[in-house]
Amino acid sequence: GNDSASGGDSVATPYGVGRVFGGSNDVSVTPSAAIQGAGALTLSAFVMFNSFGLSYQTVLSRAASTDGFFDLHVKSSGQLAIYVKETDGTTTFYDGTGAHTLSAGVWYHLSATYSAATGLVGYVNGVVDGTAAGGGNALLALGASPAFTVGNNPPLFGSRYINGVVFDARCYSYALEQSQIADIAEPTIAAQLFAPQTIPVPVSAGGGGASGTSATTNANDTSS
Repeated sequence: GNDSASGGDSVATPYGVGRVFGGSNDVSVTPSAAIQGAGALTLSAFVMFNSFGLSYQTVLSRAASTDGFFDLHVKSSGQLAIYVKETDGTTTFYDGTGAHTLSAGVWYHLSATYSAATGLVGYVNGVVDGTAAGGGNALLALGASPAFTVGNNPPLFGSRYINGVVFDARCYSYALEQSQIADIAEPTIAAQLFAPQTIPVPVSAGGGGASGTSATTNANDTSS
């Protein structure tokens, strides 16, 4: 099933209505039952960053303190940092060692997958960015809490807010294959959105959802 949430300002993107994150707001979604018990996951989102000022900006996070997590970050260098905890307590990650360096003002599709069989794989625009073999264990299932968070990394690192725009954030209850990731990322490639561009003016000024019009966010928790 799909879950969605409201929060932040809605904004027109090349793909549809996205969500503005100004460095102080995030969106949280209660995961579906399939996500809650999943031993493998995929995180996926279209993102355009305004800047890379923080050491880490969190695109997507499913974290419960040190007990379990699967987090997709972008570092101040513009490189991906992805962390996951396995059932035996092993932390599998790669941090700033991937093949891609992102630029501000450019749309990207970012994704991360983890399973016991394939380990951790990060993607930029459907192309493998980096990998980590891991210990061959399933992802540590986290239950109904914590939430699936877009734009921040609570509860341990609650100040890793993203500064930019996110569209179509998704969490799948299995590890997608590269061909499937590439299919999702295709609008980025087809539209040739690799030239720097100005972040659009928000459709409404909601101050992080406190006021103004709040549209449904494309923060989808997808299961098969």
